[in-house]
Amino acid sequence: LIALLASFAQGPVSGFTSPSERHYERCERITIPMCMNMRYNLTKMPNLLGQINQKDAAIQVHEFLPLVELGCSKLLRFFLCSFYAPMCTEMVNAALVVSACRSMCLEVKSK
Repeated sequence: LIALLASFAQGPVSGFTSPSERHYERCERITIPMCMNMRYNLTKMPNLLGQINQKDAAIQVHEFLPLVELGCSKLLRFFLCSFYAPMCTEMVNAALVVSACRSMCLEVKSK
């Protein structure tokens, strides 16, 4: 978790896709159990960690479940889901991914 936090706290994380990723144009409903009860229900793969499907992302994010259940940070679940199942909206001409901001990364890291 510390490595994940440190890598993303170094600078802004862009939520925009590159032209090479344009073949993944649609948002999809979140199927990752830990991320299904967030205030958003759509994501887009590949995620910010390069995983191309939610099944692989679910396996990896599940490793953090004990920390989430421990309650060390109220933002931890949202933070993790923002990387493994980033919020996606189709309210623009193309699917747009919205990721965690630096201040949230630092807040979670401080806990």
